[in-house]
Amino acid sequence: MKKRLLFTVVIGSLLQLGMIQPVGAGQEIQNKLFIEQHEAIIAGETIPLEVPPRVWQGTTMLPLRFVAENILEATVGWAQTTQTITIIKDDTIVQLTLNSPKASVNGKTVNLAVAPFTEQDRTLVPVRFLAETFGYEVHYDSGEKSISLRQAKPPVAQFRLSAETIVAGQKLWAEDLSYDPYGYPLVERRWQINRDPKLRTNDLASIFSSPEPGEYIVGLQVKNKAGRWSEWTEQIVKVKPNEPPLVVELRPVKPVVDQGEKLDFIYRAQNEIWEDIVEERWTYRHLHRDIRGSGKPRALFAPGDYEVTLELKDAYGNWSKPAITQITVTDTVRHSELEYKFRQPVPGEVIDNPSQFNYNHLVSEDNYTFRTGGPILLLSNSPETVPAPGILYRDKLSGSIRVMFHHINNSPAVHRLVVIAENQGNEAITLTQTKTVTQGPTTDVMHLGQLSALEYLQAPQQEKNIVLEPGEKHLLYQSPTTGWKLNHAITGVFDLTSSGPVSITVAATGLNDRWNGDTLSHLPLLPRDIHPRGTFPNADRWVEVFLNSGKPRKIEVGKHQQGFETWLSGYDALTGAPVSNVGNYGSIYYLTFVAEDRTGILLNPRGLNF
Repeated sequence: MKKRLLFTVVIGSLLQLGMIQPVGAGQEIQNKLFIEQHEAIIAGETIPLEVPPRVWQGTTMLPLRFVAENILEATVGWAQTTQTITIIKDDTIVQLTLNSPKASVNGKTVNLAVAPFTEQDRTLVPVRFLAETFGYEVHYDSGEKSISLRQAKPPVAQFRLSAETIVAGQKLWAEDLSYDPYGYPLVERRWQINRDPKLRTNDLASIFSSPEPGEYIVGLQVKNKAGRWSEWTEQIVKVKPNEPPLVVELRPVKPVVDQGEKLDFIYRAQNEIWEDIVEERWTYRHLHRDIRGSGKPRALFAPGDYEVTLELKDAYGNWSKPAITQITVTDTVRHSELEYKFRQPVPGEVIDNPSQFNYNHLVSEDNYTFRTGGPILLLSNSPETVPAPGILYRDKLSGSIRVMFHHINNSPAVHRLVVIAENQGNEAITLTQTKTVTQGPTTDVMHLGQLSALEYLQAPQQEKNIVLEPGEKHLLYQSPTTGWKLNHAITGVFDLTSSGPVSITVAATGLNDRWNGDTLSHLPLLPRDIHPRGTFPNADRWVEVFLNSGKPRKIEVGKHQQGFETWLSGYDALTGAPVSNVGNYGSIYYLTFVAEDRTGILLNPRGLNF
């Protein structure tokens, strides 16, 4: 079984600080050159120099051919027509051009502090560039104005874990004790789990924060400034199962209450002492009538016996077994439901409606103003159930954009969901993310939509600017590295603005597909199903309702051709066909109610289980 490799790790980094080992006493430096002096010491032997090292524009410059052939043991070539010098050693090929501040190292452009120049037909180049490119260390002695070069030794990776055995979800402390034998700065590290290159990162916490029970090999490798990597060092961590919480007591403060009387409950629970309870899930139901609800009941409004259930969720994600208690409601009425809940309002609280009043029978309010506007909506919800890797939706847009996607994995060949922005034009563009919300993967599809909508409405505005050069791609979203499992759903909503046309792709990829390569161009376009997808201008609605009659009224949202409401019209960019957004998914409604008297607003969702 594939394991989730996630648990919280806090790194105490000593890469740039202490733990650096000094050079051993008596160790001799073999290769030494002197500023403005016409001799060098190579392997203990004094050799004359035609052109000495110089300091030019604050940078130490060394005679290239002398250093390359006598110290680096590299081959040097010269092309007169292009004024280009080529240095070859093993698998490293370097090309420099006289008076150019740019060099090529194995085809990659590198900027130089000072451009190479000639003196007495000898080329001088920056010492730091030569040393770091070919894995040598540089030592300066200001007293004798000397530069010593020696082949870099690899650094030594070391780390210490706070515990060899933990419980899943428990914090693990890792102290980095890596060092370089010559005291050379350490500039990079990478962690690896179970010797798997796919589980490699420079941030251990990003792949190892909430594991399933088992035994894991944690490896560390570090690199010094000369480009040398250490050997891997490893330690084994054993992870014990995280037990779910246990509700050991649940009871009402008063087992018998009146209708509309305030309820209180007492409960006690057991859990790991270091772990928090992060969520309570309350439900209640009448034992003899079809009255049920979710959330902790503040009061009940129909006589009879009720069953109240509590489940607890710990920080690791385990849910307790349900704990159940009972409470009896008398025939005495202290407050009706609407009176109680409107006088002590809790936004979002559900109305049980024990009298089963049918709100659909209310008269529609026709005194309103209505307008549309807002961003262009790019909606990817079809095929909702993904049958194979492929392109789910794609379009090129500019200006104010909202991206919404909702998909369920239905294929073992699908490994992750990605959302990619690409500049296919000839000029740079700026993409600004103002809201980013994602939920999942999870099998709880119904709850997923509620959570994503709630998080979107609560999320603060942000401004994250991304500059895309021509041909450049940017990953807006990628599902967790643990994989997008079968029958798991993912939902996301992004608000963006783009200074120019940007191509946005929602795709399901396989295990070996890479979003920043040419994989996307080879993925097939997946055909739509009955669910909506497309591009829809003017996605949002503004409605102002004027309530003056003093009687209950209704307005209907999301019901085609009722009052002001119509489905969003747009097009499917993959087929060119006109489409309707049945349900107006991804549309934001701004509702304003104007009333002379204090007025309560009830939201009555339709759609059965949805």
